[in-house]
Amino acid sequence: MPGHEPLTLIEKVRPERMIKRLDQLSQIGQTIRGGVTRLAFTQEDRLARALAIDWLHQAGLEVRTSPIGNIFGRLGSPEPDLPVVMTGSHIDTVIDGGRFDGALGVVAAIEVAHVLKENGVSLSRPLEVACFVMEESSRFSTGYAFGSKVMTGQPIDDETLLAQDRTGQTLAEAIHAMRRRELGMEQALKPGDSIETARTYIRGSRYPPERIQAFIELHVEQGPILHTLGKPIGAVTAIAAPTRLAVILSGQQNHSGTTPMRLRKDALAAAAEAILAVERICRSSEGVVGTVGRAEVAPNVVNVIPGEVRMVIDVRSVSAGAKAGVAEAIRAEIGRIANDREVAYQLDTITNETPQPLSDKIVSLVEKNCQALGIECHRLASGAGHDAAQLAQVVADTGMIFVPSRDGISHDPQEWTDERDILTGAQILLLTLLDLTRQ
Repeated sequence: MPGHEPLTLIEKVRPERMIKRLDQLSQIGQTIRGGVTRLAFTQEDRLARALAIDWLHQAGLEVRTSPIGNIFGRLGSPEPDLPVVMTGSHIDTVIDGGRFDGALGVVAAIEVAHVLKENGVSLSRPLEVACFVMEESSRFSTGYAFGSKVMTGQPIDDETLLAQDRTGQTLAEAIHAMRRRELGMEQALKPGDSIETARTYIRGSRYPPERIQAFIELHVEQGPILHTLGKPIGAVTAIAAPTRLAVILSGQQNHSGTTPMRLRKDALAAAAEAILAVERICRSSEGVVGTVGRAEVAPNVVNVIPGEVRMVIDVRSVSAGAKAGVAEAIRAEIGRIANDREVAYQLDTITNETPQPLSDKIVSLVEKNCQALGIECHRLASGAGHDAAQLAQVVADTGMIFVPSRDGISHDPQEWTDERDILTGAQILLLTLLDLTRQ
């Protein structure tokens, strides 16, 4: 790296360029409340991905897109055949989410690559910026971190590909529709062909894990720890994983005015008791959190006793054993509630991810670089899932850098990270990537 000392190079990072790009992204899918709804494989997602591709070109990178939509920008080296160091995140969002979740990791990765390119820094091994498709499961209620799972060769079952959004479109159909738009394809799918077509795209989107030397993802914490402690950087030691349970409670739909209370089989009342049971069980279990964030009531009419409720329970922990114990306790409690209230129930496990430890080496590198800049670093686990969790299953040197979320708020329009923390995060990312590309 002739003529470019790392601590001098970080002064070239331009926070105003990152803020401008985050602002541009936040306009795509902006909601009335000032949040962002940019669901995977939608028009908003397509526009945002086109913007990211444009920024990668501006940074002087070689750009390619996989058949399912993962985007890569490559900065070469004198040893082009060496395994790459990779960094990045995602730009899809939850419904009415914040502007920083995922997007910061992509924007900061592009900024770091841009700085290295425009300053003529010679890397010992290639660097790639990744923008993964569909990290969030908000549109199809399944398929969390879909793009990074596909890239790393993890199995994608038919149930995931046939999951439907609220319009009835399946994930497989959405993937094909995206490909048709981007490639100008005229031919539509024949009935029943969506799964095989999607599988063809999946096979063509795998990235041999032996071609990746290391992966690091910069992300907002999405929790209160760094903000509360006043620490600007978090070195992530492990990533929690979700178990998701789909529950259907079936009671007896009836007239709200003529049915005596003792004779009711109210599915919504049973669901309310089940939701409180989830909260109670998780509160009594150290290191486990549980949420019911989605519930659909039928017929959802003011003067009718609800006959059916469908809901999804999300249980997370960095301990696989603790998570499994809580999920089993929830299953047993829902069975008891349904029996006591004389309602039928169906309970299916739709996701059961494994918590993932991250690289001790990268944690140490992040701490070393923080010390070099004279800033404090705090070790912590991530309660949220990330693309890095999928990479860590096949790439030993996988890590994450966290920057604070104000008041710990995320997945909400009030999500915020200060500009000084964005700059610090990008600088630590740059230094850590330089360390990794030398190895």
